[in-house]
Amino acid sequence: MSREHDWLTLRNCSIASEGKLTPSCQVVIDVTGGSIADVRVVKQDDFDLTIHRARDVDCRGHILTAGFMDLQLNGAWDFDFCTYSEDYKDKLEDVCRRLPAHGVTAFCPTLITSTAEIYKQVVPLLAPRQVAKGAQILGAHLEGPYLSPEKHGIHNPDWMKQASTSMEETYGKDYSSSTAIVTIAPEMDGLLDIVSKLVSQDIVVSLGHSAAPIAIAQQALDRGATMLTHLYNAMPSLHHRKPSLIDLLGQRTAPFFGLIADNIHVSPFAAALAYKANPEGCCLITDANSPLGMADGTYTGPHGMQLTKKGEAATISNGDIGGGASSLDTCFRNLLNASQAKIEAVVQTVNENPARVLGLKDQGQVRKGYMADLVLMTAEGDILKTFIRGQEVYSATQNW
Repeated sequence: MSREHDWLTLRNCSIASEGKLTPSCQVVIDVTGGSIADVRVVKQDDFDLTIHRARDVDCRGHILTAGFMDLQLNGAWDFDFCTYSEDYKDKLEDVCRRLPAHGVTAFCPTLITSTAEIYKQVVPLLAPRQVAKGAQILGAHLEGPYLSPEKHGIHNPDWMKQASTSMEETYGKDYSSSTAIVTIAPEMDGLLDIVSKLVSQDIVVSLGHSAAPIAIAQQALDRGATMLTHLYNAMPSLHHRKPSLIDLLGQRTAPFFGLIADNIHVSPFAAALAYKANPEGCCLITDANSPLGMADGTYTGPHGMQLTKKGEAATISNGDIGGGASSLDTCFRNLLNASQAKIEAVVQTVNENPARVLGLKDQGQVRKGYMADLVLMTAEGDILKTFIRGQEVYSATQNW
């Protein structure tokens, strides 16, 4: 016996998907199955409210797009993902349920360089799964410990390793089933050789915290690396006679890249430059930590580090940047303003492009058969409603 389906119709919306903006649309969602059943363009007075006897939401002409994805989130709401406790799972799921207020329907919990003990405790808890009424966990982003001490940032350089220490020894024997992305510095001894192994496990290899010259970086791409971690940060600056990681954006087949468009890690001018160099590869990330979502003050970050939040900035004790404190929708609006590009193009940096990085075949676009993870927003990028698997999990106003 087939189960009876619950249907929802989103009408009178403009769809931003695949780089196009299509007005006067109607989207039918199979809430029971969590997918998009139909997408159609209709005349203003011809919206079909009888389809499958669906409930309906009048989107009032606002923009409907696929849910946002953050490929690098280290923590939020006074919780750091590197800090294990008995209630770790509950704290993680609390973050999942808060993220939709910022349009985020999926993310990669990120661990900076840590000890093997911490990895083995935490990595299994970051396996891909859907959290009820919350953002989907896409798998861990392991940002370390196979990095360059020369570009350590806030990472502890004493914990960094070379390939002589196996990934199983570092992360745990079953790490691959919980991991989506691993960031490495390809110039370090033996690390080029682990790229193909990670790729064979369907793990994305990203290059970062690295001083690699262009030749070694290109070798990593040739072996299957496809991404750069937080472009501009923890890598050599752009130099017209000393090409390095940033220069890869000029390649015919350029890698994807994470970009922290919080106007602190990266200026609006540099963010616009990177985006315009390779819009198809740009993936906005927050690189945010425990201060995200909190009032100004001091919070505990990775490995007991104290992070002070003031506005959109999070700093360590010496005043250096200590990760992000801006939400993904803020970064999106920042890039929208900095680039002056059309919203239907810029929004690909938070949905379609990240989905392509991870090879997600049914996420990142508003199309029939795709997951009904959707965001309704204004033309300025303000989040109005968020739907996960067709269920409304956030609304900016209760009177809608």
